[in-house]
Amino acid sequence: MKIVAFVTGLSGLALAVPPPITSGELAAPGIALVGNQVRITVDPSVVGRRYRLEKSVPLGGAPWVPVWPEYAGNGGVLEISQPVAPGEPRCFYRLALDPAALPSGLVDVPGGSLVLSTGNTTVGSFRIGRHEVTWGEWKSVRANAPGFGYDLSQSVGLGCGDDHPVRAVSWFDALKWCNLRSETEGLQPVYLSGGNVFRSGTAQPSMDAAANGYRLPTEQEWEFAARGGLGSMGTPFSGGSDVDAVAWYYFNASGAPCPVDEGTGTWPVGRKVANELGLTDMSGNVFEWCWSGDFATKPLRGGSFNDLAETCEVTFSFSTAPSERYLAYGFRVARTP
Repeated sequence: MKIVAFVTGLSGLALAVPPPITSGELAAPGIALVGNQVRITVDPSVVGRRYRLEKSVPLGGAPWVPVWPEYAGNGGVLEISQPVAPGEPRCFYRLALDPAALPSGLVDVPGGSLVLSTGNTTVGSFRIGRHEVTWGEWKSVRANAPGFGYDLSQSVGLGCGDDHPVRAVSWFDALKWCNLRSETEGLQPVYLSGGNVFRSGTAQPSMDAAANGYRLPTEQEWEFAARGGLGSMGTPFSGGSDVDAVAWYYFNASGAPCPVDEGTGTWPVGRKVANELGLTDMSGNVFEWCWSGDFATKPLRGGSFNDLAETCEVTFSFSTAPSERYLAYGFRVARTP
């Protein structure tokens, strides 16, 4: 296959290889054939801007087809590779750059169908936290609880440093925190109890699917994102096959700054290898609560610093009482676009 053009941005065409990007925001991306892959490199990427690789066979009049999920720039090197089938006709590539910034700390997850642990599953597009909710984020939002009438006291939740995940929170605590963050940011709270915003108590809340506020991911959304979405490479852990590279778990979490159990403890988020969507710590560090409105027990995914490697696999799931504040339970947020 011969690359005959590389089209960039949303405002024009550039037929050089590699082309300049005329917005002035970015250095020109690199483009190369490496083995049987087209490899595009953006260095540096722009924090919060979304990139999507697309292709078209003829340049004029044909639709551009996404061939890779959207990635959010993190200020560092962004590398996107696309396999090329032998004998594939020449085609045009472009890197679409969405001018809209993502909400802070969230990653867009384009929806679609993927084989999950429950079988072939179709998931709609959503947004999910790049990392687990940190102790610093938890405290910042929790400080607003009295003013909004939430029963999230200063004793709810534990943490080591501000960049460590919050832990020892229940499913109810996580839902209330999501609602409180939504209210403090002027968004619509997702969880309701008796038609009112869920702010206190332990009654089973309902979910307003039309609300634009923060929420827990469903189990299907969590696993879809943990696997890397539509760009999944099919690895057993989120981000790869080497558990030590992608996860904090029992056999590598000792020596933690704040030991919790047998010398193990949480570590700062984002230290391990990210998955195909740029998400970190979906395997290990702390277990993550997921939404369920159907059962008396609630699901947790991802494994933790004091559990074995198999609990960090993207297929692993277990459920427990929603009021449980075990030392290794945390969460990450999601939102509906």
